[in-house]
Parts: sequence; C-alpha cells; structure tokens
Amino acid sequence: MATIITVHIPDEKETVIALHPVKVIPIGNPGPVEDRIDIVFVPSKTQYDCTRKVKITTDYYTSNEENFRNDVNTLIEKRFLLLESLTAKDIVLSKNFEEQFNFYYYSDPGDFADAFSGCAGMLPEDFWEEAPFTDVAVIIYPEYVGTYTGPPCEPKGCTSSLGLGVQTWFKTPADNLPVFTHEAAHAVFGLIDTYCGETYYTQNDPNPNVWEDYAGCLLTAEKNQWDPGLCRQITGKAPQGSTEICQKNFWRYDPEPDLMGTSLFSGKFGSAATSRIRNELANINRWDL
Repeated sequence: MATIITVHIPDEKETVIALHPVKVIPIGNPGPVEDRIDIVFVPSKTQYDCTRKVKITTDYYTSNEENFRNDVNTLIEKRFLLLESLTAKDIVLSKNFEEQFNFYYYSDPGDFADAFSGCAGMLPEDFWEEAPFTDVAVIIYPEYVGTYTGPPCEPKGCTSSLGLGVQTWFKTPADNLPVFTHEAAHAVFGLIDTYCGETYYTQNDPNPNVWEDYAGCLLTAEKNQWDPGLCRQITGKAPQGSTEICQKNFWRYDPEPDLMGTSLFSGKFGSAATSRIRNELANINRWDL
C-alpha cells in the first residue's frame, strides 16, 4: 500500500504525493545503467525435493530477508568479483572488470519468484515493470533437496535464454557455486554447453566457444595460436539404460575440467569461453544502440 504524506511547497499551497515502496535496492554504489551489466537478484518462495519429486514451499527467504541478502552477497563476492580467477590465464579480461557490473536486490514482501514454475522459474508478476533496466535477473532458492537424477526431477539450474538484451533470467541454488557460475555464463555471456546431452547447441558468434564444424574450430585455434589438437566433436557417454553413444554435430575446444562441459560444472573457463567473456565485457549494452 502506498504511503501518503503532506508536503508544503514555497507558494504555501499543499499537495499530496504518493510514495511507493522501493522494490529494487542497489548493492554498493552502482554506475550508469547504460555503461554496466545490471544484474538483479530475486528470492524464491520454493525449492525442490528430488527424492519425493515435488516442488515444496520454503520460508527461508520469505520470512527472513537477511538470509536472502547474505546469500546474494556471497554469490557476488565469490563469483562475479572473482571472475578472473575462473578464466584462462592467457587471456586478460578488461581492466577493472568488477566495475562493469551493477547489482541489486529485488524486495517485494507480497510477491516472490517461484524457482520451480517452468525450467528457469517464474519472476514476480510486476518484475519487468519495476526493474525495466535489468539485463539479467537471477532467481535464487536456498538449496536443492535430495540428489538430482534427471527427469522427472526438476533441474537445479536453468536459463531462459542465451546472452543479454532479451530480458534474460535464470534460476540457481544459492548453495551451489558451480551451478550458479554455469548458468550465469549462459545468461550473461551467452556461452554454450559443451557437454553432450539434451541441451541447446549453436555457434555463438562472435568469439564462439562452440562451432558448427571442425574447420571453424581449427580456424579459430590457428588465429589465436591455440593448440589445434584440442578441437574435437561434442560426444559423451550413452544415457543410462541406453546402448547409444551421445554425439552432436558441434565442436568444442576448451579442455576438461570445463565449467561449460562436465556434468558437475567443475574446473574453469577455457580459452574459447574466456575470449567470449572478454568480448561481451568490451561491448556492454551494444543492444541498446
């Protein structure tokens, strides 16, 4: 409900101004939205129990905003601000890359996200109206109950779309840094999965980390003086209970352990992924031009 106050103005007339609660709260000192990647964290009222294969409600955030803020701060400090520690050492990110992000909390006591309504979750009804400047929204839930074993269990993390400029959002458990990093790489930098499975593949130009053919990977490797022997087709073990070998008509470069590759999302970003990250940081908000 809006708060009503009376304000006296110089000509001694009175007017009534409605002050609405602020739902988007900046973290730190954000810079101009047109010069930064604006990331808004949104709390979820649900989590998932894979043992029972059912969505469950949780009051971990809904009854204690401090829990939400503490988890958000951890994700920012241990992942976004330490991004350079996760990237290839032969490629330097932009200077002061940490200053290229703005971070915010989304706080609406009457309307929370639902991390398990749809693959990437559902944002609060008025989210885009309240935060139209958002480049990426992040729905966080406190934990995933049980062990993910594939469908019909809900995925731990999921992204609505790849890259910036298209009202992108993703969901992630707050207690799993590798899953958070993997999904953020999809949403913020447009990186493609390099594991073999039921996911989406494309050549994500410019500076791809996945190619439509072997020749494209070789050309990129030679151009950047990388080891061409690392160019290989995306393949993997057969799904459980199947005799078929997983194989996709796409090629990858980054060696394992690769944050976009292994099922546990361990390791770091390789040279191809890092090149893509550097390019995105160098072209912030080009979609608004």
